[in-house]
Amino acid sequence: MQARKEALAKYSNISKNRFKQDERDPLKYVIKPGNNSKLIMRVLEKSGRLEPKGYNPGWEAADDNMDSLYNFKWKPTSAGLKYDLISKHGLKQVVNHVKGHYQITTKDNLFLNMKSYYESQKQNVFDIVPLTIVIDYLKDDVGEKMETFMHLHKLIEKNINEDFEEINKKMAHF
Repeated sequence: MQARKEALAKYSNISKNRFKQDERDPLKYVIKPGNNSKLIMRVLEKSGRLEPKGYNPGWEAADDNMDSLYNFKWKPTSAGLKYDLISKHGLKQVVNHVKGHYQITTKDNLFLNMKSYYESQKQNVFDIVPLTIVIDYLKDDVGEKMETFMHLHKLIEKNINEDFEEINKKMAHF
């Protein structure tokens, strides 16, 4: 309860002094384990940014209880990031994720977006993208998709020494 009161007081103080972060104060960082977090920490250490020097106030770890008061946050997933609150409390804040990134950072969503785009352009996505099969294990057609995948795999394996255009012709009916 005390930590919550302190956090509320800090937020109120920051809101009152919006965009007036003292340039002599160290910048705050939050680095959560995973997604090369040790590398990011090493970069901060090696850059000398952890130590104050001249105009550089240095970096220090943000208080774990109030990790929304940071200038830089690194975490393995975007879960829990409140994009609408980033840089809202007078702090300039940077995170290592982009809102909606899952549309391009997962293989299935990237493929489905590419497929949709190329179809809208009246082009064949497979002229650009390698053969891709998306299997959603939660859908009713998972058995059919697995069977198609197995047939394609056998066809490719059987014709591996042929020109890829010939293999594509044989795969056209799948």
